[in-house]
Amino acid sequence: KNNVLVFGDDPYLKDLDTLKIGFDEDSDYLVKDFVETYKGAEFKVNDREYFIPLNGKYNSLNATFAIAMGQILGMSYEEIKNSLIDISITGMRFQKIEKEEILYINDAYNASPVSMEAALNTFLSLPIDRKKIVVLGDALELGEEEIKYHMQIIKKAIECDFSEIFVYGERMKKASDLIKSSKVKHFESKVSIREKIKNLGSVAVLLKGSRGMKLEEIICD
Repeated sequence: KNNVLVFGDDPYLKDLDTLKIGFDEDSDYLVKDFVETYKGAEFKVNDREYFIPLNGKYNSLNATFAIAMGQILGMSYEEIKNSLIDISITGMRFQKIEKEEILYINDAYNASPVSMEAALNTFLSLPIDRKKIVVLGDALELGEEEIKYHMQIIKKAIECDFSEIFVYGERMKKASDLIKSSKVKHFESKVSIREKIKNLGSVAVLLKGSRGMKLEEIICD
C-alpha cells in the first residue's frame, strides 16, 4: 500500500488500495474505545491510548489522520501523544463558555446538515449534569431542498430528547411550522432567546448555525 490515507468506512473509498483510517475492524489505523469527557475525548488507535482536548467522535478521526502522518514521518508514540494534548483550534468550534449558571457550547462558526447532526450527537453524549438546551439557527446556502434539510435537523434534535429546542431564522421557522412539534419553539430575535435562557437556571446550551446567523450574540455578557 502507498502512504495515501483515506477514511476507510466510506463506501466510495473502502476498496481503494490505500491506508485506511476508521472504526471498521479492517482499518489500518483502527479507532476504538472512544470516550467523551468534559475536557475532550479519549480513544485508542491500534490499541494505543490518546487524548485530544476536543469533543466529538469525528474529531478522533481527524486526530487519527494526524497520528498516521506522524507515524509515517517517523515520530514516536510519545511525541504524537503529547502533541495531540496541546491541540488548539479557532473559536466557536464546540467552544465551552461558562457564564454564571449557564454553560454555553458555542459551535456557531458554521453549519451544514452533517455538522449539525454531529454537534447534536456530541452534545447529547457530553457527560454534564445539567439540562441540555439546543439553539439551532438557519444553515445557509443549501439550495432548493433547504427546508427538507432543516426539518431533518429539527427531527434529529427531537429524537435526542433535549430539554428544550429553540430555533431561530426564517428557514428554521418554515421547517418547524411543518413539523408542528410542541417541543420546538421558534424565536423572532436572539435577544428573546437570551432572555429565555437566563430564566432556565443551571443549563447547558448548544449554539449551532451558519456564520451569517451569528448565534454567539445570544451568549450573556
